[in-house]
Amino acid sequence: MMNPVSRARRYVAAAVSLAVLLVAGSAVAGGGRIEWKTKTLKASDNRSWMIEVSIFLNATPDVATLPMRFSFQPTVYYERAMVDGKEGAQFRKVPLEAKTPLVESVDVGFLDPSNGTTQKRTKFSFKVSRGQGYEAGEYDVTVKDGRTDASFGGASRIVFEGENEIIDRRAVVFSGEKKEKKEDKKKDGDEEPQKKALTADDPGFWAGGKSTKDDEHDEEVEPKRGGCSVGAAGGSTDAFGGGLVGVALGLGALRRRPGARPRRVTL
Repeated sequence: MMNPVSRARRYVAAAVSLAVLLVAGSAVAGGGRIEWKTKTLKASDNRSWMIEVSIFLNATPDVATLPMRFSFQPTVYYERAMVDGKEGAQFRKVPLEAKTPLVESVDVGFLDPSNGTTQKRTKFSFKVSRGQGYEAGEYDVTVKDGRTDASFGGASRIVFEGENEIIDRRAVVFSGEKKEKKEDKKKDGDEEPQKKALTADDPGFWAGGKSTKDDEHDEEVEPKRGGCSVGAAGGSTDAFGGGLVGVALGLGALRRRPGARPRRVTL
């Protein structure tokens, strides 16, 4: 009869052997190669590219679908730029270094739908676009098993055709003539008419009226009124008093004139 220690050792050895077989089987299933339908991909509407590959495994996988990682390492950028002295966009290939790779994780199926069995080879396609960060240029693409990180062959140089956005590398030039400053000149007839000052001979001077003015330019100013005033004959007491003072001064002047006859003044 086997003792418990020996039985435990056998169980551990069997578990380890099973694990080794599973890992080995997965590694064998993960190994293989990749064939590209074409390594020069044309752009669809200048915005996306279709990846089409055939995958060959070294052995039939134990599952119908395998996770895989496609890593696109940018190596060359197709630049279009406007430069001084040349017309139109100029094309050149710009080498890239130490760029972050673009990684696409996809599930690849190995099930043959015609008979329902798992095969060790399959064809697979998927699309990448500018919205994901891809540009026209060249990439080194590697494919790995998503479970074991085993590579399917070496890197493949893939070309993404298309036109990238134009870059303006021309020197900035500021040119142009300064506009002459127009002087404001008054046209004939635009000058304001001169205002006539009131004199003692003007009836408006005694009636407290307003001076002669141009209705289009001057504003009417209301006459000042005293705290207590009584209107008489359409005028104010200030105007009436001013009239009396003027008459008195006139009479005094006549009296001082030698040989002048006194005039009768009617108020």
